[in-house]
Amino acid sequence: MKQQTKFKETEIGEIPEDWEIITLKNACQKIGSGITPRGAEKVYKDKGVTLIRSQNVYNHFFSSSGLVFIDDTIAEEMKNVELKEKDLLLNITGDSVARCCLVPKEYLPARVNQHVSIIRTDHKILNPKFLQSYLTSHKMQDFMLSLAQSGGTRNALTKSMIESFIIPKPNIDEQQAIAKILSSLDAKIELNQKMNKTLEVIGQALFKHWFIDFEFPNEKGKPYKSSGGEKVDSELGEIPLGWKLGRLGDITSLIRDGTHNPPKRILGGVPLITGINVKDNFVRHDNITYITEENYMGIHKKYQPEENDLLITKIGTLGKVAIIRKNDLPIAIHCNVAIIRNNSNVSPQYLFWLFKSDIFQNQFHLKKKQTVQEFINLEQLSELDCIIPNKKMISSFDLLITPVFKKISLNNLEIHGLIQIRDSLLPKLISGKIRVKLK
Repeated sequence: MKQQTKFKETEIGEIPEDWEIITLKNACQKIGSGITPRGAEKVYKDKGVTLIRSQNVYNHFFSSSGLVFIDDTIAEEMKNVELKEKDLLLNITGDSVARCCLVPKEYLPARVNQHVSIIRTDHKILNPKFLQSYLTSHKMQDFMLSLAQSGGTRNALTKSMIESFIIPKPNIDEQQAIAKILSSLDAKIELNQKMNKTLEVIGQALFKHWFIDFEFPNEKGKPYKSSGGEKVDSELGEIPLGWKLGRLGDITSLIRDGTHNPPKRILGGVPLITGINVKDNFVRHDNITYITEENYMGIHKKYQPEENDLLITKIGTLGKVAIIRKNDLPIAIHCNVAIIRNNSNVSPQYLFWLFKSDIFQNQFHLKKKQTVQEFINLEQLSELDCIIPNKKMISSFDLLITPVFKKISLNNLEIHGLIQIRDSLLPKLISGKIRVKLK
């Protein structure tokens, strides 16, 4: 007969009787934040030693978006914040405080700036993947957020706070078994994300070929521009006959941002989509903030997007794009994101790939305003220049691109499902409510 697990009450709740609790300080070789490189942004390079910042650190995954590098001389000056394989990264300041992931070995050698803490466990005591799972659990995320908000005006976790975290400690074999289960889910999520990046490259190449290089097929199936297709002059240069030059406002029926009212974060409720949730072309439902139903009905419902609307980040990290799916709704929108809805002149897919194109992203960033954070306002968005093809051409493009777009969407649905499985399993595994069979 299978023996049931007996539990004991501890400072962090019930855990199996054969587990211990320890403070993080007693299970780590290093806990400490990074430093600002001498010269700050002026020393950033296109290649060299990786410098990891808070914008690269998300719960469970590392984002290479906005990654910067430093030369060997600066890296040597920052040697005391050098990262090693299996180090854990924890954001310790600002709106992204408490986000946590393992450093990918492909980005080593690397250093971290002052907004990120290095946590290097003693691998004989604490498995780093197990620790990541514990720190990214809803319970621990809420604890760290409340702790970070208890000080001054800016969210911050200090070294002493992190050192004092109390962690459940199964034996190392059980930690590794738990980590293996959760790692397999994360690996499948990462595989789908990589596949989507490949599909996105294909979509962007097709869009460029048709609408920037003007090499769409003519009536005989030959490339329009190379075959001497008729063109007319415009302010942006020659464009195909029958096309016109316009602005984003000419091909949209709605451009607006979300509420500026800061909501109170809760567990569960209606998702509030901020810039960090606009990721990989779709709305990401991990790293999510929730608001109450009353808050949503009272303030946010008027900012409700519809299926196939686009979201684009307009404050901080600019120009990230997501398309709203039916199963995303209902959601509320924060002011650092703009909702954009196509009109009858173009399709949602055309608008999506237009926003992803280099020519549009470059124009987008030229319009930005620089304050404490970069931003672009709604009026500037509506005035962005764009070439407007005829409707027949957009319909033909939609037929071609739909299989690519559908595959991206299916991959994202699978990612969303895997995240839900992981997030439902995670608290049960790290609390011992589900025990892993050891060989």
